[in-house]
Amino acid sequence: MAVWGFTLPLVKWLTGHFDVVLLSGLRLTAGVVVLACQLRPTVPLFQLGKDFRPRLLLCAVLTVYLQQLLLTIGIHLSTATNGALITALQPLLSSFMALTFLGERINHQRWLGTVVGLGGVAVTILMQPSAQLLQAGAGDILIFAAVAAYCIGNALTQRLLVQLDALTVSVSVQAFGAMLLLAHALIAVCWQQDLPRMSDVGWHWGVVFISGALSTGFGALVWNRAVAAVGIARASMWLYWVPVFGIASSVLFLGEPLTVWHVIGLLLVLTGTYPAAQRS
Repeated sequence: MAVWGFTLPLVKWLTGHFDVVLLSGLRLTAGVVVLACQLRPTVPLFQLGKDFRPRLLLCAVLTVYLQQLLLTIGIHLSTATNGALITALQPLLSSFMALTFLGERINHQRWLGTVVGLGGVAVTILMQPSAQLLQAGAGDILIFAAVAAYCIGNALTQRLLVQLDALTVSVSVQAFGAMLLLAHALIAVCWQQDLPRMSDVGWHWGVVFISGALSTGFGALVWNRAVAAVGIARASMWLYWVPVFGIASSVLFLGEPLTVWHVIGLLLVLTGTYPAAQRS
């Protein structure tokens, strides 16, 4: 959660130097390389049954291609405040998706934790002096669509994790998603007959690949293992930490002020996470 949270303002900054589609594809490629290095040679990625391939591709379209594309464009168009608040809806949507697609029981304790946790995120964001939540636009809609696609894809991924290990699923889904994003960027180049916007500064490229390796590589693997262990509804409660860490990184690296509302919001997030994460 910390890695994903710290990545939010970083992605916002990178969109000022790279085309959003190319940026998403490069970050995903870095994540695939990290995951592939952990695979044992005996893992039959290319020998998966025909039943698995379309399901893995569908998960890649939802949790990687659409999620990365819509989120990156949305963050570029919207504000960090709006993006953090919308991203915080993931646990609530994940619970609904688990109920809809998996028939997973969502008890009152989890619903209470969801509401309290979301309240903590809302307090943290809405009480910032720079909050501009009335300026909703296309970017906010795209971020919400990215969250919805990610939650649906995660519910489908949980079914795959019953039959395949988390590393195999992570590599396959990330690889499919990276290929889709890079193909999208290539088609855009051919259509526009112009190279995508990219930085000519070497360390900018280093930031792209390091952030991709950590958030889309290491982060995706840890997340899939958590989903396999406790289920999407319970694991999603910890997603409330993403916007909290996102704001913390803004304070540390961008010099934004830390107020008492941040502390209150953090306490509410902790309060909501604990009961929601308990087993039924």
